[in-house]
Amino acid sequence: MDRKSKDERLLKAITSADEASLRAVLLALSAESDDTRDKISDRLLSIEYFNSSTPSTAGVKRKAPSPVYICRRCGDAFDEDNNRKSCLFHSEHMVVNPSSSVWDHWSYNLQGPKDTPKNRKNYRLIGGFKYSCCDRSADPVEGIGCRRGYHQAADGKRGRSGIEDSEDEPCPSEWDEDELDEDDDEDDDEDDDEDEEEED
Repeated sequence: MDRKSKDERLLKAITSADEASLRAVLLALSAESDDTRDKISDRLLSIEYFNSSTPSTAGVKRKAPSPVYICRRCGDAFDEDNNRKSCLFHSEHMVVNPSSSVWDHWSYNLQGPKDTPKNRKNYRLIGGFKYSCCDRSADPVEGIGCRRGYHQAADGKRGRSGIEDSEDEPCPSEWDEDELDEDDDEDDDEDDDEDEEEED
């Protein structure tokens, strides 16, 4: 069975599995390794934070709430009703930054290779990596994603139909919050127009 067929079968199995089965798989995977457990934790906590920060619409007549997805590019949770153009991500992978002072006293013989999954997750070493697409530091405190676009779900679904990667735009190294707020307001206006059309 080729990779594509296997992925399609996996996606079908996930979408058709009942809640108890999915919980059993997550519990089993979380016991395999710290790295796997951390990934599961990050994504579940992202959904928990999203749900707790989403304003309640009790008493407001709107369409049924859409399911929550995890963005494959930035890891944040989103749903179709709250998918503003706020996904900040990098278009290329993380690589070692050989000029970073983080590696000044690093010894391969004593500490091993620099580029390992463990080192990439180490908050003391993350500054020693950069993204090849923009040369920005991989340390989230120092830099943000160099591209901005709509969130995209791991199964290919997007919050808005017809969104293409070509709609992504460069993101400045220092984000302009006023600009983000203005864009969010424009998105809200578009959402309201779409809701009115559906009600008609």
